[in-house]
Amino acid sequence: VYNDKAPPPTRVARVFPGSNWDYSIHIPNIQPKDAGTYYCVKYKAGSPETEYKSGKGTEVSVIATPSPPSITGPPSRVDSGALATFNCTSDGFFPREITVTWFKDGRTIPAPQTFILPPRESTSYQVVSTVELSLTEKDVKLELTCQIQHKTLSGPLRQSFKLGDALRVTPKMSVEPGHLLEAIVNQLVTITCRVTGFYPNNTFLSWEKKDRNGRMTALRPPQAMTQDEDGIFSAKSSLVVNTTEQKNYDVFTCNAMRNSKISDYKNVMLK
Repeated sequence: VYNDKAPPPTRVARVFPGSNWDYSIHIPNIQPKDAGTYYCVKYKAGSPETEYKSGKGTEVSVIATPSPPSITGPPSRVDSGALATFNCTSDGFFPREITVTWFKDGRTIPAPQTFILPPRESTSYQVVSTVELSLTEKDVKLELTCQIQHKTLSGPLRQSFKLGDALRVTPKMSVEPGHLLEAIVNQLVTITCRVTGFYPNNTFLSWEKKDRNGRMTALRPPQAMTQDEDGIFSAKSSLVVNTTEQKNYDVFTCNAMRNSKISDYKNVMLK
């Protein structure tokens, strides 16, 4: 790290420059990579120089605090009832001993896989902890928290993940009064379409009509969106139809649109 016959390194300097008896060195802004055993070695002149005498070495350990924990979830949303994997990482700490604790909605959960890397002796370590959870629609508003504790910290470090960001709940679709609507001519009838229990809020309803000649017409009745106390969404749209003779055997289709694609639909024939 220092040689008095070579250009001085950028991070190491002599405490007493020019001294012939005190070769103490100073390392500012010490880092974990600076840990190790330092030897002061005296060489005998010659070609080449040979080691004449050295000290017993001074072992330097650098105490380093871990980085704030970081949580990563599954690469894409998982369906309700499926398993989701979450990883918590923190690095740059020394010594090796560290404690990782997971919480779901404030309650401790087990972390079956926790690894401290590298497994061998090192001057700096990384911890990786993994949990698997079966997510349900009740988890939309809940948080998963990773907490780390280390001797260099005055208090634990925490990071939280919103479980709703990893969850997908598929809607259920229904239409009233059913797939066949029998009505008296020149009456107003109402067809109601519902999608219930979905998350995230990426589903809406659209209508279209197919007459007896096969012509398609887009319809745009209003729709209402609601969200329950668990964060789950529902949508409802009602279509009012005047049952004229010309509309006999018309088919009205309600489409559930998710991410601009039809995910489900229901047909109602007017007779």
